Order: sequence, then structure tokens, then C-alpha cells
Amino acid sequence: MANGEAETTPARAAPAPRPARRHVLIRAYPKVVFFWLTWIVSLICGIIEASSSAEIAEVPALWFGVFTFNLLVVSFEFTRILSVALIFFGFMLFFLVKWLGADKLKFLGDLLSGINPGMNAHFYFVVFGVFTLIFLFVFIQSRFNYWEIQPNEILHKRGFMGDVERYPAPNLRMTKEIYDVLEYILLRGGRLILQPSSERQAIILDTILNINHVEDRVKELLGSLQVTTTSHLHDTHDHP
Repeated sequence: MANGEAETTPARAAPAPRPARRHVLIRAYPKVVFFWLTWIVSLICGIIEASSSAEIAEVPALWFGVFTFNLLVVSFEFTRILSVALIFFGFMLFFLVKWLGADKLKFLGDLLSGINPGMNAHFYFVVFGVFTLIFLFVFIQSRFNYWEIQPNEILHKRGFMGDVERYPAPNLRMTKEIYDVLEYILLRGGRLILQPSSERQAIILDTILNINHVEDRVKELLGSLQVTTTSHLHDTHDHP
């Protein structure tokens, strides 16, 4: 390169701007979706039983434990206070068992070992198949019943004929509630409350999966409008 000749580098093209979001779809699901854990464990237990020549006693215990846990999730709302109380109770139960020792609890083990519900690979595969069909129907139903947030209005689309309810989006107030710890842990589930400025009654959407991501997308879409969002984990909750 000759002296005094400046080295030039080609200018780097600026990244293309990300296209503005035109709408956000929000789908509320029934609580049966939280049985995904039982669904998966049923398949695992079925494979274990089908591939083993002898009955494995721990398999029914595993399945019943997961199934009972799922029943508790959909039956009760585990607020912060209840969750802490259950954890404390679990520690107390653990230390009580350690203190009593295996000999004093032998009768309980004998009682549980005498329970034989007759669960085999066919049972687990049938349960897996039933949940598969239910989840398929839930997925199809969610394609025909959902909410669409647009910059200027909120649409509630439902039914095979495409019925639509319209609400104004400007000056929308939005509240996010994570009222159940276990539902949030399993599927990041929560409640979204939309309050259009011209409506007296709020729109309450329960069991919104990945609630934080949905909230961020709505805030991004309505960033130029007046949107109020609050996020809190309820010990008790009142619907607006």
C-alpha cells in the first residue's frame, strides 16, 4: 500500500428493522393441560412394564404419586402461604419418619405392599392414549376459541362459524396474576385480566400458558398506547 493512502473498508449494512407486531393471539386452556405430567409418566411406566418380564412394584407407586400430584394441582390453588406451609409440613413429616425409624413404620409398608391394583402395561398405554385424545381435542378447540389483540381493538373469535366480539384496545388496562405456584411451575400458567376503557366488566382469561411471554408481547404491541400492567402473586384474589 502506498504511503499516505488510506485503507478503506466496505461499509457494513445496517440491520433491517424488525417488522412491527400486528396482533397477539391469546388462548385460554382448561386445567386438564396440567395433566401432561401424568400423560408422560403413563407412557414411561407402560414402556417399563412392557419391557420387563417381572412386575416392578415401584412403577404403580410412581404412577399413583404423579397422578395424585396432578389431582392436587387442578383441585386447589397453591398460593404462597399454602405452598410454604406444605413445604414445612413435608420437612416435619420427613424428620418424623427419621425419628420413628423403619421398625416402627414396618406395618405401614406391609399395608401398602398388600395393595395390588393390578396395573399393567395395557393400563398405562390406555391412560396415555386417553390423555392424547383429550389433549388433541383441547388443541383443536383452542384454534376456534381465542382472543386476538390488535393495536386498535380486541377480538374474541369463537365457534366454527367465526363469531366475533369486538372491544376497544386504546387505554387498555392489563393485569397479570400468578395465583397458583404449582401451575406456574408446570406450564408458567397464570391469569390475564383485560379491562377495556369503555367496558364496565373486565375480561378474565384463566390458564394462560407462558404468561410472562404473553404479557410482554401485548405490551410490545400496545407500547404506543396507555397500558397499565401489574403483576403479583396472590395469597387471596378478588376478581375485578
